[in-house]
Amino acid sequence: MRVLGILLDNAIEEADMSRRKEVIIGFVQRNDKLIIEIINHTDKENIPVSKIFRDGYTTKMNKGENRGKGLAIVSNIVKDTPQLALHTRHQSGQFYQILEIWNKL
Repeated sequence: MRVLGILLDNAIEEADMSRRKEVIIGFVQRNDKLIIEIINHTDKENIPVSKIFRDGYTTKMNKGENRGKGLAIVSNIVKDTPQLALHTRHQSGQFYQILEIWNKL
């Protein structure tokens, strides 16, 4: 799944740049829904969650040609797929992405 790949790539890259190089991944099946939670550490204090899904927006230091595309792609896929929901937050040096996948709708 492309969404999961992008979220994991971002989490690993951000954790690698932080002092605490750790990514936590959890999978939980609840009735007709799979919940995947990805938590990574970050040294960034203010990540504007309301902006990170915009095409071209990046929090990375090396702002290259292909930066700021991944989360915009994720946002579009989630919007176009009724079986998906994504919840994102940044709190206390950790970045949380919670992806919900419904088996049926």
